[in-house]
Amino acid sequence: MSTRVALVLATGLLLATTTLLGAQETRGTDEQAIKDVVVTAYVNGVFNDRDAAAVRVGFHPDFVMSVHAENGLIVATLDMWLERLGLDGTPSPSPVDHQFRSVDITGNTALVKLDIYEADSHRYTDYLGLYRFSDGWLIVNKVFQSH
Repeated sequence: MSTRVALVLATGLLLATTTLLGAQETRGTDEQAIKDVVVTAYVNGVFNDRDAAAVRVGFHPDFVMSVHAENGLIVATLDMWLERLGLDGTPSPSPVDHQFRSVDITGNTALVKLDIYEADSHRYTDYLGLYRFSDGWLIVNKVFQSH
């Protein structure tokens, strides 16, 4: 094998490895940013701290939640949902715990599967959709299963 061919192959291998490592690093950074938004705005904002302002920071203003109902589907906007929750900034007397089941990222789109536990009881499995905007990741929709 000539020196020139070996050099071209080595350069290609180095470029491929660098690209792969860079993609893994970006994915890790995105995954952590997504988890931070979900914990701060959703787990703590909705359940533990009950802080509507914290929720609004991590949720897109056009967020919608779809609720499976007996006779169809109920769709709630962020304002409708926050009004129903009645978040007043008073910490919950029974804080929840959470477990990320998956974080799937494709480009500027992510889907999080999250389990919520209250008093060691599995309360919800949430599927949260997020998009990456110029100012970061925001939760744009939610569907869930109550347990």
